[in-house]
Amino acid sequence: MSRLFLANNRVWNIVPNDTIGVALFSFNGTEPQQISFSVGEVLQIEEESTNWYRGKLIGSTSTAIGLTTATSPTLTSTNNNINNNNNNNNNNNNNNNNNNNNNNNNNNNNNQIIRGIFPKSYVAIKNVQDFDIVTNELTQVIREWGALLMKYYKERKINEYKVMKDRLSLLIEWHSKIVSSTTQPQEVREIKGKVISKIEEGRRLMGLDMIVRTPNSEPAHENNTGIIQLYRMHHELDTLKYSKFTQQQITQASSILPSSSSLPISSSSISSSSISSNNNNNISNINLQSSTSSNSLGGGTILSSSSASISSIMNQSGCSASGAGSASMIPTLNHSLSGNSLTSMTLMSNGQSLSSLSSSPSASSPSNAMKKSTPFQSVKNGSVGRKSLSRTNTGDGFVSSSISAGSGGTILAAGISGNSNNNNNNNNNNNNNNNNNNNNNNNNSTNNNYQPNQIFLDLRVFMCAVGEETELYFSIYNKNEGKFISEEYQVGLTQLGMPHDIDKIGKLSTLFLDISKKEMQAELYLVVKLIRKGKMLVDSNKKAGIVQYRRPFGVSVLRLTEDKIAVGKEIESIMTIYTSSSQETTFSLLHEVAIKNPSSLQSVPKAKGICVALTLLPGDLNSVLNENPVLKDVQRTNKLGFPEVIFPGVIRNDIFITLETGEYSQDRKTSAKNVEILVQIRTEEGELLTNSLFYGDKLKSEYKSMVYYHTNQPHWSETFRINLPITMIDKAYLVFSIRHCTTSENKERAPFAMSYLKLTNPDGTVIANKTHSISSWKSSKSMEEFLPSLKDPNNKNAIRKGEVTKVKVLLCSTMLTQNLSLLTLLKWNQYNGDLGDVLTKMDVETILRNITYVDQIEIIKFMQETFNALFSILDTKISDPDLVFNAITWIIGLLVDEKTSRYTNFRPVLDVYIENHFKSTVSHIHLIGALKRILANDSFKTLMTTLKSMEYILKFIVTSKKNYDNKINGITTTTTTTAATNNTTTTTTTTTTSTTTTTTTTNINKQPTITISSTNDSFKQDLTSVFSALSTLMKRTEGNYIGAQTTALKIFNSMFNDLGQLFSIEERCTIAQNFVDSVRYDENFKLLNMEKMNVISNLVEGDLFIDGSSRKILIATVKKHLKIHMGSNSCSVEDTTKHAQIIAIMIEQIQVKIKDTSLIWELVDLLPEIMRAIIISPWNDFSKLDMIHNLYSIFYLMEPIHYDNYIEKTLGTEGNQCWHFITNLLQLINQLLSTGSTYPENWLTLSMFQYSTVKKVITQISKYILGKLKDVNQKNDWNDIDLQLWSSFFSLSTTYFKLKGLNFSETKQNSIKSRYGDMRNDLIPTIQQMWQSLDRHQIKLLPTVISPFLELMLINQTNIKKLGIDLYYQLLKCEFKEYKSFIKVETETINTLDIITNSPEGSEILDEKFRRFFSQNLEEKMSTDPLVGDQSKIFIRDMTIFLELLYQLRTLPDRPEFEDDRTIACMKLMSYLKQTDRQDTYTKYVHLLCNQHISNGNYVEAGNTLLLHADLLEWSDESLEEYGEFRQQTKRERKERLYKQAIEYFDKGKGWESAVSLMKQLIIQYEEIQLDYQKLADILQQESTFYRKIINVERFFSEYFRVGYYGKGFDSNIQGKEFIYKGYELERMSDFVQRIQTKFPSAKLLTYTELPPIEILDSNQQYLQIFSVKPISKEQLLLLNQSSNTNTNNNNNNNNNNNNNNNNNNNNNNNNNNNNNNNNNNNKKPISPALQKYRQNNNISTFVYSKPFKKVKTQKGGNEFKDLWIINNYYVVNDSFPTTHRRSEITNHFEVELSPIENAVNSIMAKNIEIAEMTGKHENGIDSNISPFTMVLKGVIDAAVNGGVNLYKEVFFSKEYIQENPDKKSILDKLRNALHHQVQVLEKGLYVHSKVCSADMNGLQDQLNIMFTRMRNELEL
Repeated sequence: MSRLFLANNRVWNIVPNDTIGVALFSFNGTEPQQISFSVGEVLQIEEESTNWYRGKLIGSTSTAIGLTTATSPTLTSTNNNINNNNNNNNNNNNNNNNNNNNNNNNNNNNNQIIRGIFPKSYVAIKNVQDFDIVTNELTQVIREWGALLMKYYKERKINEYKVMKDRLSLLIEWHSKIVSSTTQPQEVREIKGKVISKIEEGRRLMGLDMIVRTPNSEPAHENNTGIIQLYRMHHELDTLKYSKFTQQQITQASSILPSSSSLPISSSSISSSSISSNNNNNISNINLQSSTSSNSLGGGTILSSSSASISSIMNQSGCSASGAGSASMIPTLNHSLSGNSLTSMTLMSNGQSLSSLSSSPSASSPSNAMKKSTPFQSVKNGSVGRKSLSRTNTGDGFVSSSISAGSGGTILAAGISGNSNNNNNNNNNNNNNNNNNNNNNNNNSTNNNYQPNQIFLDLRVFMCAVGEETELYFSIYNKNEGKFISEEYQVGLTQLGMPHDIDKIGKLSTLFLDISKKEMQAELYLVVKLIRKGKMLVDSNKKAGIVQYRRPFGVSVLRLTEDKIAVGKEIESIMTIYTSSSQETTFSLLHEVAIKNPSSLQSVPKAKGICVALTLLPGDLNSVLNENPVLKDVQRTNKLGFPEVIFPGVIRNDIFITLETGEYSQDRKTSAKNVEILVQIRTEEGELLTNSLFYGDKLKSEYKSMVYYHTNQPHWSETFRINLPITMIDKAYLVFSIRHCTTSENKERAPFAMSYLKLTNPDGTVIANKTHSISSWKSSKSMEEFLPSLKDPNNKNAIRKGEVTKVKVLLCSTMLTQNLSLLTLLKWNQYNGDLGDVLTKMDVETILRNITYVDQIEIIKFMQETFNALFSILDTKISDPDLVFNAITWIIGLLVDEKTSRYTNFRPVLDVYIENHFKSTVSHIHLIGALKRILANDSFKTLMTTLKSMEYILKFIVTSKKNYDNKINGITTTTTTTAATNNTTTTTTTTTTSTTTTTTTTNINKQPTITISSTNDSFKQDLTSVFSALSTLMKRTEGNYIGAQTTALKIFNSMFNDLGQLFSIEERCTIAQNFVDSVRYDENFKLLNMEKMNVISNLVEGDLFIDGSSRKILIATVKKHLKIHMGSNSCSVEDTTKHAQIIAIMIEQIQVKIKDTSLIWELVDLLPEIMRAIIISPWNDFSKLDMIHNLYSIFYLMEPIHYDNYIEKTLGTEGNQCWHFITNLLQLINQLLSTGSTYPENWLTLSMFQYSTVKKVITQISKYILGKLKDVNQKNDWNDIDLQLWSSFFSLSTTYFKLKGLNFSETKQNSIKSRYGDMRNDLIPTIQQMWQSLDRHQIKLLPTVISPFLELMLINQTNIKKLGIDLYYQLLKCEFKEYKSFIKVETETINTLDIITNSPEGSEILDEKFRRFFSQNLEEKMSTDPLVGDQSKIFIRDMTIFLELLYQLRTLPDRPEFEDDRTIACMKLMSYLKQTDRQDTYTKYVHLLCNQHISNGNYVEAGNTLLLHADLLEWSDESLEEYGEFRQQTKRERKERLYKQAIEYFDKGKGWESAVSLMKQLIIQYEEIQLDYQKLADILQQESTFYRKIINVERFFSEYFRVGYYGKGFDSNIQGKEFIYKGYELERMSDFVQRIQTKFPSAKLLTYTELPPIEILDSNQQYLQIFSVKPISKEQLLLLNQSSNTNTNNNNNNNNNNNNNNNNNNNNNNNNNNNNNNNNNNNKKPISPALQKYRQNNNISTFVYSKPFKKVKTQKGGNEFKDLWIINNYYVVNDSFPTTHRRSEITNHFEVELSPIENAVNSIMAKNIEIAEMTGKHENGIDSNISPFTMVLKGVIDAAVNGGVNLYKEVFFSKEYIQENPDKKSILDKLRNALHHQVQVLEKGLYVHSKVCSADMNGLQDQLNIMFTRMRNELEL
């Protein structure tokens, strides 16, 4: 720093401690005293001067404040305790780490505070309190997302860029407002409430790191959250990894709607914390309640809010919070009925919920908490969050409705204490009675299958001009069952379409009650029946009377699908009205026609329909009303029958009467009657019971039916309800007055018939639920007189024959029954007379035996009364107690047997009865006695029934004992009132012996807690003996007891929970221990084993584990059984999941509830079983991840002393067991880290937890390994276990260093390092110390550590790269000390690098940067080490060459157009390996190249490549080790196999000649060496086959192409060079050019064949020159070398001097050569064309390109053959084709000119060969297509006739030419011979042609013969 600076800034003033600055700009410090920072980073300012600050970067140390959330001081009490425990652990770890000085030094370096000075103008000052959790995270996210935004932009990821840009812009805007001093505090709070939601939304959409949060919105991690809970939170939030689980939850939660998989949510307003069906139902945020625990490791977690939290949220958002406190909400809705979107939702299913928070300011409130649950646990409260409706008049006669959010109600259904004589089911306008009934309901537990729903219907507009008074009847119809499921809701309208009561305008609405979940899943319809009230005929000309009739008008239906009705969302629909005018007689069935075939109906003209609004409100009525108080005044429409669950105290007494049909005579009328029925209820004396009929909207005294015009058999299907006090039922009669109506009546006519129906039978039961046919009586009496007249003996009433009225009865009553046996049981003690008289009427024991024949639904309806009767009989001892016991267990079985019973939903009813209504004081004595007898009995059926009911039998026993104790103590309960408020039930009990009022509060979400004030030893002994008998049952080994034992295990948990205050905790623990120990383990009984684990799971989750004294007993038992089960080889995935769950519960209990992490020692000895479970579990199963997390959790909570004790004491350090365990542990962790089989990548928090835990394990284990090494050195006893131990250690360490999860962006590094430090750097000193301590043993680890060391050098981090090179060099040095060479390290290095580069990223690994680092660092170290000497230079040189060649090979793209480049690069590498005698690696690349050729279909090249391996082997019996696919065998056997494989490839590539040459060598081996004649025969037979193929199979040989690469745009290895390419079979020139251009798309194609000019050669562009060349066989090449006419022009020097002299000299030689050739040709047998073609295309290295030219311009009309010269360009390559590759560089190029006569000779000879070849094919029948053959013959013969041969004669056989060219005499002779030979070939060709041509071609054949004769005559030369 300059003096000027120091002079101007000498005074430094201290600033306040809480002064914080935010970087406005990035600053790069150029002086040592200056620090650098980026924009947005936070700095703590300590001093200031005029222009500068001095301070430190916040987040640079683990203790810095502000930026990271790990240091936040805001934690819950539980979290503080966790932190304290963790601090203790950390202290212990630090003490332990003090033993390692290197570690301490490294940690000090990492924790060094970054301090310095920086300009004032670069920062803005803020107060420290402004940097809360939200602001800090927002700052960090902006920095991180900004870097990502730049990355997306550079990589052109447009969609990601847009998504990120929008969210980042919003976050920056919010950050500016938060840090601005002008922003109001309220606005800041609102913005902060949105920040977290927006951040999580962006993370989810972009697939970034997943963050789970604590209640105060702080990111959760292992230091502030229970480690098991942290894992569970990730499970809940990760909708990507477990999307199937999430979708299942949402599907189940929304399955109350038909065909719907998700709730209708507007995507426009979904925040990051909402659940959207358009985004895979993602969940974005989970809040943790600090005091939660769970018995599920990875199961669903119910997310809920406390009442206070919900209230605060609702208050902030301006919403109602009534009914707050739902334990499990299906949605918490926050929108209006007018269509606003859903913004806050929580889904629940089967006790598992998925939570989200609203994006409103309160969304991130810390109050939102997560509640514990388990996937196997039934929901304790099934209520749901609902809406509160508010209504405002819109001024148009109707209302607009809105729904405000309220939290879920708490009561699903409840029971009333005591009986009520009031009729609570009368639907008056205010429904006060019904309200009271529901408000008094009390429910302490519910069944998760019971899901009631209420449907809110609001009639908006009736758009139909009827012209008369109209009645609209709304009801719900179930199409699947073909029946109505609700009563009818009536709306009466005037002829103007308005309500009769103007006060009802805008209030025409109703609630359809108790629509079950199952019914909602069916096909439901809203049906509206329209009935007009007026004259008989609307359009009749007759004068109508004043009497009005109810006449059918029309019907309308609406399918209740998810687009018509939604949860909490009001949806308007228009219902079409279909007229009934043409189908009046079938009006009762018109709705079915409208549903099935609406097109067959006619809609009402000019009617626009009925506008209705529907809303689905899940939950029981009480919850809905509490949350929506406005609905309390809405009329309710009851269910037509009972709901799914009927609780004790619920009173209903309804009899539904359906007037179905009637059949009446026409009497003397000319047309059918218009029948109307008037119904009243009267007593036998004729007294009218007023207001006893309910239909439509109110109670009435009479009911009038519709009138069908001219129908004697009307079908009404109209239903009304009888509402009478129970005392009047047996006195009531339905009286029917049947009359005929006319169109012009002014008063009602007298009835033509009367009927009646009594409502009860003589035995007191209500008439049956069926259709009753009632006869018609002819009577002149009035309705009042009719019934009394029937008793009059003088009565003149007579039955009208053939007339009948049919009515259907449906009883829906909790007070009346239709079953005589049940009625007798209920009234067993109410008969007159003594007991003997009672028994004579109906024997009690007979009743008990016949109870199973009573209709089950009747038992359910009268459950309370039935149990009261049974226990009364039991208490009075008038019958066999076992009979009563059996009856009780049978009834309980109806509720608990999920397989056979339909009434399991009624279990909560029984719970309520036991707690509030069961009053027996002596039943426990009888029940215990019966239990003992049955458990000791061998009656299996009775035993099973008892076991299934035993849970509730025990509840009865406990409650009875409580009642007994209260009676003994003088406490008698007289009144019990309950009220449900905010999840608690307050019970007030008044006793007779005291005036004190005792108030107790119990949580209704839990099962009833039964308190017994006093117990005695005999009772406890009796109850203990029951459990002892149960344990004895569990010990039985007979196979038929498995079912009973499984059932006993299932019910044990619920029974055991009721013993809480009966027995001390030690006694309960003993009972539990004895029971669990009595259950045997058998691999064949999976269900039994699972239920046993469920029992253990429940035990460890309860208070037995919390209490210290019982925990010691329990944990030993649990571990014993866990080890047995986990040690089995037949563990299924479900078993492993359950084992992991139990272990997780114990871990969580220790850490969260007990808060003593030292107790983790109790679980340490489960580590071997946990490791085994991980190893044997499928890699893709969740149970494996559960168990892995348990493993890490135990290691995380273990203190150093636990490691020491376990290693040194439990396992013992003397034996190998200890070291086998450590080795297995290291290998397992290595496998987990390397395979990525642990946490998903986006689980950042758990990934960091894993890495820090593994580092801790490595550090701890290193101590024990070092200790063992000392013993090894002392005893000089290095064995296999040492090798495995050290190899596993270094392999794991290297894997740890390579972890991609530890590579962070710069913006994330500060946050991670502040909490965990630089974990990899922290481990470096440990690894260095471990390696150095090995000393001379290092070389023993060579095969296993060389790969890890090299991989360290490939990691892009300086410290780790240096560590890798240091360890590698020490290994080199160790080998040199021992062996004075580097051979072993060099060999392993080459093999390892070869393996590494075969990975997908191999080309990136061996880049120039790595190669330079490797060679330079080695050279630097070796040059300063005198030990290694000059050999180090050789080693470095060889390795450099190898890496370069390997890099060239691996950087080539794996595309077809680069096949030749890869082959050449591979050949170069193979050549180097062969030269350096690295045979194994060489052989490996031989086979790699062979496989490459095979994959590309180059079988000949593959065979040649395979021979490279065979050439390395001799025909000897020396043994070879197993290699790849080759087994251990001799060299002879392996070479033989390679030959046979090559022969197979040659066969596939049609290279049979090459195959035959290999066979000849094998023949020698079989015939002369091995004497194996069987193999000889086989090979000879195969050879024969190949020879036949050579002769008979036509082959198409590849063409060859010359390619020149010109211009400096090409790579140096091909720039300016020329190559010969072998094309693919049948590949044309155009296809080849396209293939090359695809490889070089920017290259330009030259269209000429001459050498390009210098401008192109020096150009920076790319130019390609491609043309086809022809191969020159060896014979042709020999002739070429002997030719006298060769004018050789080298490519480098094109000198044409002395051409004449050369020609003259060559002429003399040519004569001799020609004579010799003629002699040879005469002596040799002609070669077949097929063989000639093969020789022409195989074993060739020279190629020719021919180009014609003229030296003298030919005159027009002259003979062109006279001056037709040819210049042949010959190209020579190094390799002979075919070879191991398909490209070879041109090494020589020369030109040869051919004179016109030589050109003629070549042309004639080529044509002769072609004709001979085609003749041979057709002669042998190889080719059936004769057309080409005909064309060739005709072309040659016709050309010869028309001048072809004559032109040759004219030029070359003229006297002038012979005289001018005396040196051409030999060539003339050759031309003459060629022409004569052509005549011979043509003659044979014509002969063959005549044999194969068809008769149609005879004329052509004759013509060809004539022309041939002429040609032959002219050729007489």
